[in-house]
Amino acid sequence: MDWQIPVYRGVDRALTGSDAVSSAYYHGNDGFGDVPDPHAPDLSYLQSEHAVPALIRLVNQYPGILVH
Repeated sequence: MDWQIPVYRGVDRALTGSDAVSSAYYHGNDGFGDVPDPHAPDLSYLQSEHAVPALIRLVNQYPGILVH
C-alpha cells in the first residue's frame, strides 16, 4: 500500500542552548542513525516547506481536527 504521506524537514539542532550539538550526533546524517535500511522512506515525499510553517498552515487549514 502506497500512502504517499508528505514529510516535512524539522530543525537540525536543539532549539535551546548555544552549545547544543547537531541532530546528526544523535540521529545520524540521514535522520535514521545511518543504518542501511532496504525499506527506507522515499525522499521524494520530502516537502520543500519547513515543518514549522507547515504545521501552522495545516492547523489553520483544518481547525478543530484532532489526531490521536
